Amino acid sequence: MGSQLSLYDAMIVSAALQAGCDTLWSEDMQHGLLIVDRLRIVNPFRNEA
Repeated sequence: MGSQLSLYDAMIVSAALQAGCDTLWSEDMQHGLLIVDRLRIVNPFRNEA
């Protein structure tokens, strides 16, 4: 089962993939989500303690 992104989040993800990014910092998307096996979503405000 795949994750669903809003249109705007999908455009951000697409731009990050086209730019060759491997990390996308976002507080709105699912932390840890791996997209196309190369782009990881990271929430910079998440407390990993």
